[in-house]
Amino acid sequence: FQGLILLEILLKKKSMNNLLLLDKNLKDLFYKKDPFRVVEELEGKIYREYANRVTKEFNLNNQRYFVKYHKEVGWKEIFKNLIQFKLPVIGAKQEWIALNKLKSHQISCPEPVAFFSRGTNPAKRYSFIITKALINTISLEDLLIKEKKVLSLNKKRELIERLALLSRRLHLNGINHRDFYLCHFHILKEQDFSKGKIFLIDLHRAQIRKKVPKRWITKDIGGLLHSAMSLGLSERDSYRFLEIYFNKSLRQILKE
Repeated sequence: FQGLILLEILLKKKSMNNLLLLDKNLKDLFYKKDPFRVVEELEGKIYREYANRVTKEFNLNNQRYFVKYHKEVGWKEIFKNLIQFKLPVIGAKQEWIALNKLKSHQISCPEPVAFFSRGTNPAKRYSFIITKALINTISLEDLLIKEKKVLSLNKKRELIERLALLSRRLHLNGINHRDFYLCHFHILKEQDFSKGKIFLIDLHRAQIRKKVPKRWITKDIGGLLHSAMSLGLSERDSYRFLEIYFNKSLRQILKE
């Protein structure tokens, strides 16, 4: 029943049929052209490619960008997600909204500079989002797991505290990520963990509400912990994270 209601909402929603550009550097690229064909034909490095979604890096006038474009998803995929009680990803709009929401709450993320959506039928919608590329950064998964970087005790504590603060701010402002793993946190390669130097990426599955339900908070934090299992975190490390995340003493957390 809930799935049918969601489907009705999706069918009634009107999509943007015009191109929104926030970066003057991109204007000539799209001038009097089909926006979606432009991004499909852009030369660049493909980072991810799924059945209906492609993420590509490209250069324009010495500026690096990422484009993520979504082709039609089809009713079969939409119904499959609804039957499994999952919200289907049917375009780039959710990520555009999420990135701007993060910016408004001073959570560092890629700079969103362009958005396009065409089609009112959710199963046949074409859309894309363009962001400025993060410069001189590395994901925490690459740094800590693939490169096996060993942090000093102080650096380790600082990173745990910053991740807990970022997670707290995200959830308090009604946002849950749904892919909350180390690979989606980027830091500067010089390992600066200070405020604003940890970037959250890949928000195409993010959900935004007035208040994040407990089950989705649990899924986010559980995903983050699972992705860090191989790092040899101590019990004390976990307690430190919880104290910062809940902004309470360990005694009070355990009591509650």
